[in-house]
Amino acid sequence: LEQERFELAEKAFNEMLSFIPEGGQDLIALAQYGLARVAAAKGQLNQALSLARASAKVLELVGYRYAKEVRNWLRSICQD
Repeated sequence: LEQERFELAEKAFNEMLSFIPEGGQDLIALAQYGLARVAAAKGQLNQALSLARASAKVLELVGYRYAKEVRNWLRSICQD
């Protein structure tokens, strides 16, 4: 994502989803956040919002440290 190689990033996050073991809700949520950022970069705001909201919800439920980052990112794209 930082290198703006969005197609490659999208592929990596989708691949990550295919390898996550059962019960890895936090990892699924992190992959969703990555996909949300890719979608936003590609101008797909509705998809980005949907993925980021799902990610934040799960991360907050499991108490994962990145929940705040996802919520902050969500606020930043909602202001644009």
